[in-house]
Amino acid sequence: MTPQELQKVLDELEASRSSRKRAWENLQELRWVLQDSAGMKLPPPAKKTINLEGKLIKDGVRKAIQDRQNALSELLNERFPHEVSSCQLAPFAEAAPADK
Repeated sequence: MTPQELQKVLDELEASRSSRKRAWENLQELRWVLQDSAGMKLPPPAKKTINLEGKLIKDGVRKAIQDRQNALSELLNERFPHEVSSCQLAPFAEAAPADK
């Protein structure tokens, strides 16, 4: 391996580390937003990986949105019981992809 090839590999490694660090920081910011805005305290991932943290955050966002939709639906149904159906409030709920 030439010195230039080695330097290229080292540069790619550093870029990868920086990218993972930014991704982790973004996930932590989303975690904070969920806690601050929705009062949702998510558990830490079983292992500190971006994939596991991302899944926890995604599940938290989905639950926070669904909880808000349910609360809104309940409020509207109490106020206007014959005018608003829950399917009008959450058309996206059924289209959410299932986690594998």
